[in-house]
Amino acid sequence: MSQDKENISYLRTHNIPTYIFPESAVAALAAMNEHRKWRLKHEGTFKNFDVKKDQVKKIINRAYKENRLYLGQSEVFEILDAYGFRIAANTIVTTEDAAAAFAKKLQKPVVLKVHSSTIVHKSDVGGVQIDLRSESEVRHGYQAIYKNLKEKKLDGQIEGIVVQEMVKGGKEVVLGMNHDKQFGPVIMAGLGGIYVEVLKDVAFRIAPLTDFDAKEMIESLRSYPLLQGVRGEKPVHIATVIEYILRLSQLVIDIEDIAEIDMNPFMVFESKNDCKIVDARIKLMDRP
Repeated sequence: MSQDKENISYLRTHNIPTYIFPESAVAALAAMNEHRKWRLKHEGTFKNFDVKKDQVKKIINRAYKENRLYLGQSEVFEILDAYGFRIAANTIVTTEDAAAAFAKKLQKPVVLKVHSSTIVHKSDVGGVQIDLRSESEVRHGYQAIYKNLKEKKLDGQIEGIVVQEMVKGGKEVVLGMNHDKQFGPVIMAGLGGIYVEVLKDVAFRIAPLTDFDAKEMIESLRSYPLLQGVRGEKPVHIATVIEYILRLSQLVIDIEDIAEIDMNPFMVFESKNDCKIVDARIKLMDRP
């Protein structure tokens, strides 16, 4: 035993790693191998999209002046549009007739959502009506939202109703960002629905991201084959998913006042032009 102690002491004196159990040695070798792969990883390039940064700053400054940290739906969509995200066709109305008229103009099923800068989780309070296909259904849905919120004494917080095209089919993707106190903006991407809620199949990276980082995020998902198309299903336009991750990265680096972003669902299809953000929310940082 004394000889073993002497040998271990000699190795440590000469800065040679020693381990009591073989599992620890294997874990160290695995960590070294991961570090090796990281150093050999392709660096990628940073994309710089043509955006409307000043327009976004005006929206955020207005919210701060009104002492709001959560942005309204129209403000969120305006910010995303300024950074090149395609949004499902929508408008904000204040009358039942206007809701019915816009739905008729779209000539497709619609979703109604309460528009409020103070009501964040709209579905939880009965502020969402989906897959409305006729004028009577739109009018009934409009009335139902007001009825639901009145029962919860939230009708005074209604600023309007969002009428939006119902995007069906495709795959649900979720994109987001949370501002970590230590690391700054952390980007999240994954498949929506059960994959993010139950299986927690998501990937995280610290912004800013390169095109290689964004591609690696998507390909690291266990559910990635679903995006490629399985059992005869058509693949989605993965290049658009990568592009939107990069646009999100640029947004949160450009606009440091953003604390959280949640784009869920982001509906993706085979065609780039069909890929659209359906719902999103933005929370701002507390200013001292």
